[in-house]
Amino acid sequence: MVARKVRNVVRFLVFLISGLALLVLVAYVALADRTHAWWNADIASRAQVAVESARSGLARHWGDPDALAPILADMARGDHIRAAAACVPSGEVVASTADFMTLGPGSCDPDAETLQDASSAPAFRTTATRLERDGRVFGSVLLVHDLADLRHRERSLRVLALIGLVVLAAGAIGTTLIATRIAWRGWTGELRSALAGNPSRAFLPLVREVRMVADQVADDTHDDKVRGGMWGPERLRAALREHLRGERIVLLANREPYVHEQTAEGIRVQHPASGLVTALEPVLRACSGVWVAHGSGGADREVVDEFDRIRVPPEDPKYTLRRIWLTKEQERGFYDGMANDGIYPLCLVTFTPPHFRPSDWEQYKAVNRLYADAVLQETGGDPAFVFIQDYHFGLLPRMLKEANPKLIVAQFWHIPWPNREVFRVFPWKEELIDGLLGNDLLGFHIRYHCQNFLDTIDRMIEARVDTEHFNIERAGHTTLVRPFPIGVDYEELTTVADSPAVKAAMAKWRKRIDRRVEFIGVGIERLDYTKGIPQRLQAIDYLFEHFPEYRRKLAFVQVAVPSRLRVPAYQRLAQEVDSLVEQINFRWRDRGWEPIVYVKEYQGPTDMTALHRLGRFCVISSLHDGMNLVAKEFIASRTDDDGVLILSRFTGSARELPEALLVNPFAVHEIADAMHQAIIMPDAERQRRMKKLREQVEKYNVYRWGGKVLSELLKFEFQE
Repeated sequence: MVARKVRNVVRFLVFLISGLALLVLVAYVALADRTHAWWNADIASRAQVAVESARSGLARHWGDPDALAPILADMARGDHIRAAAACVPSGEVVASTADFMTLGPGSCDPDAETLQDASSAPAFRTTATRLERDGRVFGSVLLVHDLADLRHRERSLRVLALIGLVVLAAGAIGTTLIATRIAWRGWTGELRSALAGNPSRAFLPLVREVRMVADQVADDTHDDKVRGGMWGPERLRAALREHLRGERIVLLANREPYVHEQTAEGIRVQHPASGLVTALEPVLRACSGVWVAHGSGGADREVVDEFDRIRVPPEDPKYTLRRIWLTKEQERGFYDGMANDGIYPLCLVTFTPPHFRPSDWEQYKAVNRLYADAVLQETGGDPAFVFIQDYHFGLLPRMLKEANPKLIVAQFWHIPWPNREVFRVFPWKEELIDGLLGNDLLGFHIRYHCQNFLDTIDRMIEARVDTEHFNIERAGHTTLVRPFPIGVDYEELTTVADSPAVKAAMAKWRKRIDRRVEFIGVGIERLDYTKGIPQRLQAIDYLFEHFPEYRRKLAFVQVAVPSRLRVPAYQRLAQEVDSLVEQINFRWRDRGWEPIVYVKEYQGPTDMTALHRLGRFCVISSLHDGMNLVAKEFIASRTDDDGVLILSRFTGSARELPEALLVNPFAVHEIADAMHQAIIMPDAERQRRMKKLREQVEKYNVYRWGGKVLSELLKFEFQE
């Protein structure tokens, strides 16, 4: 430790002294040049004065050499002038002093060589001054100047200047060291005070960050040691048993965990694959809770009771699914309009303009009221925990709190929260913020989104914002704002990845793609303008253009299931992607090989996992994303510890997965270069990265997310 400190000090001193020495050298050279120029100007000025003082005599006696000689002799007696001569325009010497021929150039050419001294530098210098009469030059006077004294003074001045610069540099070094020492003592003193609990204003942001990270690390360490290590379904149920005292949990989401559809064989129950369902269904099963959601299935109405309820799962009912019915007009205004054409593009900064229609806002309020009424019916005025999902229900928390203050309400906002300048454009911002502050607990994926929300509140409404503890107090009510990074069901995904069904699906995909290709790249997501699919396809085009060796060796499988096609922005995106795929395949197809395999149909978990297993690399090029679970699903599926994840820097996952190849999704060449790097990456490097990624995804799984949110929520005390 001491040796490292000494090395750092020595390194700093060497850098400082070297820099100042260079500055001294530059200053000295510049000063020497300037001094030399001053002496030359002084000599020229002396010559001009000497000639001007004798100009009338020279003009009067110009044709008489005998008369000119005394005049030239008088000029040569001047300060530092040793010889003089008068010359005619033809170059002939008319008259001169006795020393001119020995000291001067010996001719009327002032640029001719003069006498040299022992140091090989000129000891004398000759100047020529023209003489004019009536505008015509009739001759010139050459003066030979003695440089000995001037050179002595120039050397003395340079020595003094060098000494002065060295002294100045030494003073600068000493002052810098003293100032650094004082600043270091002051900084370390403030840091000690901050660590002791008395931070200065400058240290408040640092202390806040350090405390939050330390609390998180301590919490994780305590959980791992005391509560049984890795989070899973059993640990989640154990946490509920520890905290719940008979209170109900009501979960509210737009999507339902079970969908009933009418088929030729009768009513069929579907269980959509969802990380949210995976994380929270064990909670509701453990406490016999209620899931409130929109009934979207074709046969949903036929299976509910008179209160629009049905017990699920069908094979072993453990909790209640309460369905909400929406009219077509409400779906268009609430879901397609305000939620997905307004709030969604507002929060996800992809340069897709949001649309705010008053009619959509009215439907948004009306549907939030429908859900609030359903929750209030289910809780019956009793205390209960309510957990709301996502941006569809921004007004709901306040509605619930006003109707039943005994409820403890939490909400998780699954998309980013924009900065305050972006949020300012929302026409009903005060109402939305007021609704969200009805929550007791408000969660986001990452701390940055929490900070954006706090900053928005601080600048837009009257509230007390505690940026150190991430709390907001308004009208006597406190809302805790916390980051809860969501994960995936790691164990389930790894089990599926090693199943015979996935191996069979891999063979099927291999046959569909082209058995001749050597490398496969994959991209799997909804067809959404936030996912950067056009940029990804353009990167494929760029790759084949600049790395022609991959033609006929690489195929890229893009699965993009159409969604929200009633929204115009999604319709335009579908057309753009279709056009790009057609253009790129037309440009590069060769002997039955096509670079892009475009799949629009929904693929089940088995087929998606098989694609992940086949991919040399997986591209997640989201322009902006709260977390992005596809990245984590790809990692969990790679039980072979192989494959490369190419991940957008603008996803929440990028903060957790540094071993991925991080790219700017707006820079097509960066994505293409990352693809090239993924292909040529050595086996050992790929495996090292993937092992690190898998450790992270395994630890921070979806059960941990659900457990952390509910553990925080269950700490609240019900009002009497």
